[in-house]
Amino acid sequence: MKERYLLFCSTGLGDSIFCTPAIRFLRGQKPDAEIIIVAKYKIRDLFKTNLHLTTLLDYQNNFFSKALLRRKLKAMQPFKSIFFFHVGREAVECTRGLEFESMHCIQSLSGLPQCARIFPIDVLGRRQWEDFTEMVASGCGGTPADYEFELPLTESSARRATEYYARFGESTPKTGFQLGASHLGKCWPPENFAKLAAEILDQFGGLIFVNAGPSEEPLYRKFIASLHERYHSLCHRLPPAPINEFAAMLAKLDLLVSNDTGPLHVALSQNVPVVALKSPGEIGIADNGEPFFQYTTPRETPLRRCIYIPADVTASKEEYRQSHGAMEVIGVDIVFAEVSGVLERLSFQRKI
Repeated sequence: MKERYLLFCSTGLGDSIFCTPAIRFLRGQKPDAEIIIVAKYKIRDLFKTNLHLTTLLDYQNNFFSKALLRRKLKAMQPFKSIFFFHVGREAVECTRGLEFESMHCIQSLSGLPQCARIFPIDVLGRRQWEDFTEMVASGCGGTPADYEFELPLTESSARRATEYYARFGESTPKTGFQLGASHLGKCWPPENFAKLAAEILDQFGGLIFVNAGPSEEPLYRKFIASLHERYHSLCHRLPPAPINEFAAMLAKLDLLVSNDTGPLHVALSQNVPVVALKSPGEIGIADNGEPFFQYTTPRETPLRRCIYIPADVTASKEEYRQSHGAMEVIGVDIVFAEVSGVLERLSFQRKI
């Protein structure tokens, strides 16, 4: 019987795309094994085009959906190993009663069996996706070397993205803005995005494409209200789209300026240059006095830049999550300098 590996990637969009290097590494180590991925229903499309898995299962966080998933998993047992990435307690519940040789988890969760092995994360030394892959390596052997995200596009997604941008002609650069994040404490103020849009359009021309989902409508309204009317025709809101089509939309951008959130990592899966804005409220101070929190943002290269500006955030955790306070210290001039550096490396010339 073939070895079966069960991987739970059932969390948010960003954390789930972090699993893709681990899935690719596992396939490389175990070319003949069955790899079963379990994802939340709302993000299952993230894995539909993944060439390394054998079976994709999904569930919603309700009794009937989880019961159905448990029934499917019991029909597939036994498993060589079960891997939990950043998941909730319900993921553990779905494995109750399964037969397996080993269980690995990136964090301690309520209900884990005593035999479960907790992989020690390394905030200073590695990113989450590196820890994910290292955890898989601890269970199946080998030494990881490739940590790039993976989200293959379908032909239909690529075609629709091409058709969408065709209506705007050949104007470049196409700069993307990601306005939202999981909470306001991670969001650069929309008024600052508006000022940045004006600077980019004045200096480099082109068009701005803004991603703001339904829950981010207030941020988008503030962005438009803060933007001078002469720029309105040059700023466009990306349409709602399934994950694969959204990835294709981002793939057509020349640059994405983004808060630390899922779309940032989707852009990285398409090798799109990024300027990532990290919430100073989540940055710690190392023994040498330097700020750190590299854990969810891309390694800095000439086309992948991460901006950290230490802030004295004294608000409680809940207050911090409810305002832009921690992000306001990142000045528009600092972000524009980074954006300019990336665009110039991409051979876009200043207009003035």
